[in-house]
Amino acid sequence: MIGLVSPSNNVFFNLAAEEYFLKNFKEDIAFFYINTPCVVVGKHQNALAESNYAFLQENNIPLARRLSGGGTVFHDDGNLNFSFIRNFTESAKSVNFRSFLDPVMEFLHTLNVPAEYSDRNDLLVEGKKFSGNAEHVYQQGKRTLHHGTILFNSQLDKLGIAITNKGKTYTHKAVASVRSKVANILPYLKNGIEIYPFAERLNTFFVEKENASLYKFTKKDLVQIEKLKEEKYGTWEWNIGYSPKYELHFSGDIEGVNYKVNHRVLKGVIQECVISQEGEKLGLGQFLEGKRLEWDSILNLVTKEIGDSKIAIKLTEILF
Repeated sequence: MIGLVSPSNNVFFNLAAEEYFLKNFKEDIAFFYINTPCVVVGKHQNALAESNYAFLQENNIPLARRLSGGGTVFHDDGNLNFSFIRNFTESAKSVNFRSFLDPVMEFLHTLNVPAEYSDRNDLLVEGKKFSGNAEHVYQQGKRTLHHGTILFNSQLDKLGIAITNKGKTYTHKAVASVRSKVANILPYLKNGIEIYPFAERLNTFFVEKENASLYKFTKKDLVQIEKLKEEKYGTWEWNIGYSPKYELHFSGDIEGVNYKVNHRVLKGVIQECVISQEGEKLGLGQFLEGKRLEWDSILNLVTKEIGDSKIAIKLTEILF
């Protein structure tokens, strides 16, 4: 096994790094990183249904899509991410959450954190979730990527806002997140350790337990990861456009006037759109058909058509 710590806090870089090491290395790997604030959805999720996209835009919080399935998570500098990559054989299970998580549990118990398993492959403390986990199987290389989070000292109020999308109904067959009560583990640590020393101790624990060697990113690694980031993980096509087809429905008041919005989206592009005001159909809906759901572009188009910037912002929030 090799152990490595990311040189970057960029979510797109770190997701690209996971795929790079999964597909280009043969060794088992333990990889640790901390991202600046972002929301990460599972591969098969409807990104907009799973996030408060207007809040993300307002706060410059990127939305990213990972390689594995599972639900949506919020990352910030109070959250530690771990990725384990392991080879498997025909006789061994390619998906086995406990085998990856047992060492994490062992480490946490050495720090007297009363961590326990849930029945959904999460880790809990006093019944509250602090670690969500997901896996991806790379069949061609017979390797499994397991990654998870540890809520160490995360901003839980911002987490709740960032991944809550209220007031709209989405009709789709995408994987939906299962919301849980969450908690940080810092209150359970008696020595007042901070997240970076905590991450170093976890890395050291794995290196010693697995007799692993420490690995530093080479120039070649960085170039290839940046290329994957630019061509895949940092793109609108992957993060928004990859979402399964869906329909959105809204009915409610904006500035005291009733609006109804119904639209159908395929690969992030509005296929059909009907917007009515007090029961009267507006031309705006038809005008938006064929447009990609890119925030700035849609906001500019709606503002141009509506004229009232306050209503335009509210309508744009609804469309996302």
